[in-house]
Amino acid sequence: MSADILIVANAESTTAISNALRSAPQQFRLLSAGSEREIRQQLGGANPVAVLFDDVAPVMERKRAMELVAELCAGVPLVVIGRSADVEDAIHALDEGVADYVAQQNLVRLPWTIERAVRTEAERRRHIEALQNELSTSKERFRALAETSKDWVWEIDRNIKLTYSNQAVKGILGYDPAFLLGVYVPEFLGEESRKEVETEFPRIAAAGGTFSNWRLQWLHRDKYWKTLESTGVAIYDEHGKVSGYRGVSPDLTEKLKNIQKIERLNRIHAVLSAISNIALRASSRDELLNGACDAAVGEAGFKAAVVAERVGDSTAFTVVARSGPDELLESVARGPLIYSHSKAREEGPPSAIAFEHCRAVAVFDYTDRDLQSGVAKDMIAQGIRSQVSLPLGERPWGLLSLYSDKQLDYDIDEIGLLRRLADEIDFALEFLAKREQLRFLALHHPVSGLPNRHAFLDHLGGHAADTPIFIAAVKIARLGSIASARGRAFTDELVSRVGRSLDAVGGFTAHVEGSFLLTWQQEQGLQAEAAKLDVRLEDLEKRGLIVGEELIHITLRAGIAAGAAGSPEELERDANSALSSAIKGDQRLAEFDKALRVRIARAVDLERDLRQALEHEQFELHYQPKFDARTRRLAGAEALLRWRHPREGMISPLHFIAALEETGLIVPVGAWVMAQALRTSLHWRRTYSPGIPIAVNVSARELRHKDFLEEATRLLEPYASSRPLDIEVTESVLMDDINRNISTLEALRQLGCRIDIDDFGTGYSSLNYLAKLPVDAIKIDRSFVSGLTRNPHALSICNAIIELAHALGMQVTAEGVETEDEDRALQLLGCDTLQGFLLGRPMDAEAFASQVLSGFARASTTD
Repeated sequence: MSADILIVANAESTTAISNALRSAPQQFRLLSAGSEREIRQQLGGANPVAVLFDDVAPVMERKRAMELVAELCAGVPLVVIGRSADVEDAIHALDEGVADYVAQQNLVRLPWTIERAVRTEAERRRHIEALQNELSTSKERFRALAETSKDWVWEIDRNIKLTYSNQAVKGILGYDPAFLLGVYVPEFLGEESRKEVETEFPRIAAAGGTFSNWRLQWLHRDKYWKTLESTGVAIYDEHGKVSGYRGVSPDLTEKLKNIQKIERLNRIHAVLSAISNIALRASSRDELLNGACDAAVGEAGFKAAVVAERVGDSTAFTVVARSGPDELLESVARGPLIYSHSKAREEGPPSAIAFEHCRAVAVFDYTDRDLQSGVAKDMIAQGIRSQVSLPLGERPWGLLSLYSDKQLDYDIDEIGLLRRLADEIDFALEFLAKREQLRFLALHHPVSGLPNRHAFLDHLGGHAADTPIFIAAVKIARLGSIASARGRAFTDELVSRVGRSLDAVGGFTAHVEGSFLLTWQQEQGLQAEAAKLDVRLEDLEKRGLIVGEELIHITLRAGIAAGAAGSPEELERDANSALSSAIKGDQRLAEFDKALRVRIARAVDLERDLRQALEHEQFELHYQPKFDARTRRLAGAEALLRWRHPREGMISPLHFIAALEETGLIVPVGAWVMAQALRTSLHWRRTYSPGIPIAVNVSARELRHKDFLEEATRLLEPYASSRPLDIEVTESVLMDDINRNISTLEALRQLGCRIDIDDFGTGYSSLNYLAKLPVDAIKIDRSFVSGLTRNPHALSICNAIIELAHALGMQVTAEGVETEDEDRALQLLGCDTLQGFLLGRPMDAEAFASQVLSGFARASTTD
């Protein structure tokens, strides 16, 4: 049965075209049309396999012919017969949307051209059908992922009515998902949020695309407010129009409360810092107290601050320092708000309760509490909503009262920090009052009262040169975390108690910065003395210490060294080196010996050699190929750092990458890697093929460096339009300061880079964060790939990672592929790209070009 072909041309051209088609192996029934009316007539009764349009002497504009074909027989390819055989004319026609192009003088190629156009259209239709099937599968995966998310995952139509909700909404807003279906979503918003949504959503839906970080106030079913932050992406119908939105809304309520708390804590910390500075500069007690009040008003945001001092042994107080509005301060000074009573009751003025019971007293809202109506009335009249009163001194000698025109909601940590503020004032006064103690402080640590480093070195210098001694350095682990959780006063007391406990061990004990130094004369050998010290430290850890009213257990780390000869500084250095070894090895105690000295020397030598390697260009890059899992075409390469040492030859990165990180040399070396990989990429594109991307690894230290983006922009911006490099970062690096990293990765994407997550599955990304990350591909860690064919759990993990990535529109690369079984399994799971020794080992640029790229270029030429 012959196929129909419609020829849109004048009579002369129709004859020439018909003659060219007579030699075709397939018989065609030729239809002709010379006007729009005739085209409509012919297409009304026929369904041609192709339309031929003569552009040499056209009977109408080519654009109009294309529109008629699209209207009357969509999907039928339109082939243009043009005047010129110039490639540019053909490309221009193809860019406008025609299926194919043949020059007038090459009509002999017309049958083949028609066959190719028909075949291409058929393949396109099969591809569309496959995409539709894949879309259906992706939707099922989306539902499965959504139902496991702790965040609210939803879908709405253009009228902002809910068409889907996962179960997480019940825990977030209190409603069953079934109840919400078909409901007009803005009904659950606060007034301002509802107005915002009803104003902005129509504009967003009209534009399509995505929206992100839309923070709105939602009313919980139990009538309290919650803050959710929504991110959505448009859903399109078969006509390409926005039919609704799909998105995720994590609950930020508690997070925002914590942020507000942190902001308040930071303000109080600023006051603490200011008081410390004032104490150093102040020349008098009045200057210090007034400066503290000014800091409380200026830095912490209180409306007024007052320091009142007890008059003798009476119950009367006098204001000695103040800051704030004069009218309020005069009212406070007249009392009875700062007067104590010998029999103060719990319902008395806050200042009275604070002084008599020696504790912080807070009134969070005078309008909500019937606290001595006269006091509340006076406060409200002065515009005061809340008040905190704090005793000054362990045995109170005065009061610090802080007044605010806002309702307070301080928790126990913030009240504790305010109490620390009062303690700081008291401490600063003692500092001023005891300047004569500076001589003592010159040789003692102010927190523990133990001798400091100068005293310790003096003590070491005084022992007989032939007297063998031991030196130990002891450190409290996680002291910074304890300070953040409990505050400075608590931490100082803890450090002091630890120091006294160590001092009781015997010998001479000093407190040096963040650690303690102990020394005593030898009685036994190093191992025996180390064992005794270890027992004492273990006992101190098990017993714990009472700090305030809390029993706290600590973890200690220590290093011990033996010595007789040598300077005090050298003996101290040996003990601290052993301490560093204990900390790195997570041991309670480490001994200093010659082997440790050698390791330390090697570390110093390694750092020196690495600096010389960078300076003398001893580093080089090797490249490991990546291949398309299905077609085995070359998909790219990963740049891997190698060090060609002048004496030791090629050194594996396993032996020096950690040193680069520790010393900070990873930053300049990483910059060199990026520049070298870019040069190689540009050279390969000019010589072989433009589509072979090179990936470079970026470490956490590089990503955090202040100049990283500026240097990357300078290097990559000229090539941003051609995907200059791929950037690989590990999952744990991304989750470290994720908001800043998202911004940095977005900037790299603007420079044309594709972003890959390396070693995926070994970190702790949440689904919500993974959906937000500007990431294009995921690399499955080799630990999962190596167990793929032996461990069902590894197989499940790989399958889950691939499905998750594809559901989020990301590609997947498996690294470390070393066996045919792993290769086949990954193909069956739908992995996109493979990398490993099975497919290609790392090699230098020259070898890569000769062994990989030359073959790739030949294959591209023959396609």
